Amino acid sequence: MAREMNKAILENALNMTGRNKSKAARLLNISRYKFIRELNKVNGSMGERKEVFDYRTIRVKIARILFSLIWLSIVAFFGF
Repeated sequence: MAREMNKAILENALNMTGRNKSKAARLLNISRYKFIRELNKVNGSMGERKEVFDYRTIRVKIARILFSLIWLSIVAFFGF
């Protein structure tokens, strides 16, 4: 019963905003990430997973790779 209610609330919010997930999340006063996660939960799919991708994770990985490359260059140059 609760699952159907959640689904109805999410679907109504989507319909009210022209299927715009960001606006629907704002309408419900929750984050877009949580809105999509809840939508996936009630629909039983992870099809929207791509939209929730966290770019901070990529930036951290890139920073670590760059740090490693710089460190290896310094070690190779000075012969530590």
